[in-house]
Amino acid sequence: MSIQLSFVMPTFNSANYISKTLDSLIASIGEYEAVCEVICVDDGSDDQTVAIIEEYHKKYPLLRVFKESHGGVSAARNVALANVRGKYLTFVDSDDLYAKNFVDYFMHFEQEFDLLFTDVQGVASKKIYSNISEQDKLEIFKNTLKIGEYQIHPGVAGKFFRTAFIKENNLQYNQKLPVAEDILFNFSALTQAQNVILDPVDFYKVTGTHSLMYYRDNNLTGQVEFVAKIRDVLNNYADSRNKTMVEHMVILKAMTVYIDRYFGPLWSKGTYSLSQAASLLKKTIISNDYHKAFCSKQLDGALGKRYIIFRKLLHLRQYKLCLIYNRLMDKLRGFNRFKEDEE
Repeated sequence: MSIQLSFVMPTFNSANYISKTLDSLIASIGEYEAVCEVICVDDGSDDQTVAIIEEYHKKYPLLRVFKESHGGVSAARNVALANVRGKYLTFVDSDDLYAKNFVDYFMHFEQEFDLLFTDVQGVASKKIYSNISEQDKLEIFKNTLKIGEYQIHPGVAGKFFRTAFIKENNLQYNQKLPVAEDILFNFSALTQAQNVILDPVDFYKVTGTHSLMYYRDNNLTGQVEFVAKIRDVLNNYADSRNKTMVEHMVILKAMTVYIDRYFGPLWSKGTYSLSQAASLLKKTIISNDYHKAFCSKQLDGALGKRYIIFRKLLHLRQYKLCLIYNRLMDKLRGFNRFKEDEE
């Protein structure tokens, strides 16, 4: 019997929670083990992650294990994409949970699709797009950025892809991005898709933080790359208000990383003085033509209070004040932007 659905799960030092995640995923698969596979790509764990997965494999042969050296989550997912066997595939994280017997619902799906979004909040029933228009694609992507009429999780959660569609379009994860690699992958896929479905059915429960709040050496270069690649994808679209909104929201999202997970921490650590950090922040904004995204309050409703202040200060070109405000807020909230093992 051919494999109908592949679950792609990268793992890295996941021993503390991988058993709970695998139990949840197996319960979601239910009686469909014969037509499903779970591809676990371990990204060089040095704990008991692989040993736990291999024990599960003895009981559940649908698990396939690939052991890789540490190359990051995107590299791990790309290894899985090269080995996937299912007609459809979805990406799952090793610290999340899944709805029981969801696969039974999935197997009774009547519509063919290139891309299926589950867990869509704000729609009463399935929305089916055949030969989807450019503007409908942009409307859907806006919803993943919290600037639309309904809500779609921005990351891997609840996205199902037709495997042949992924391979025909040579879609892979960008390994230069430390964060937001899934947002870029999803938008690239949506841009190429013809048949898209939005479904409010529950499948995916995000439980992990995925270390997004911390400083990383490549946060700056990664987010510059992210914005550039999103702009490349947007070049496929005709100019419109929606296109501009998407570009500006992506820039605003990137700026939060620049400030509170790159320049701010490096100033706090003493790597840069305040003047140096502010100067480099200014240079990043000017050289990448970001400033236009800070000129309007139109997207403030999708930003947290801290980031609205960022936008306003950046609009006024108050780069030092932006970093000072960020440092004050981190101190008030007790945030440490460096992981303990990096100090």
